[in-house]
Amino acid sequence: MRKAKNSMVIGAALLSACGQPYVAPPDHVDFVGSSGTEVSYDSGFTWNNPQAYDTAFIETRDCMLAAGYKNDRLGENPRSIPPPVVRVVDFMPNGYWGWTDFTNGQITMNIGCTQYRHEMVHYILWRLHYDQKANSAHADPAFKTCV
Repeated sequence: MRKAKNSMVIGAALLSACGQPYVAPPDHVDFVGSSGTEVSYDSGFTWNNPQAYDTAFIETRDCMLAAGYKNDRLGENPRSIPPPVVRVVDFMPNGYWGWTDFTNGQITMNIGCTQYRHEMVHYILWRLHYDQKANSAHADPAFKTCV
């Protein structure tokens, strides 16, 4: 029973937002934006627009700040959280275009995806410790107002 229980715990830890499998952090950084957003491209394909990830973080952060998002208990607001690490890949399992890992905050995006702000909402809600189930279910109003 202990082994099965440990396997379930490990399996749960390897899942991220939207139930996607864990993707390892990048082993290098190809671009750092003005906010500090780090973007890494898997080898073997041409970069799209790395600045777009940084711009999406800044715009989404500012939108959520203006909307009053914060965590009073931790003294955090969208401006106080660190920028994300974005890993850009050329293939995503199960046909997903992107996801945010709720164990480490890493954003993984398919090279063809342009839904940058959507993943930034996931990331900012995660950093502010908003309800993870509501975040995964896209139930927060920020998915409509800040995307």
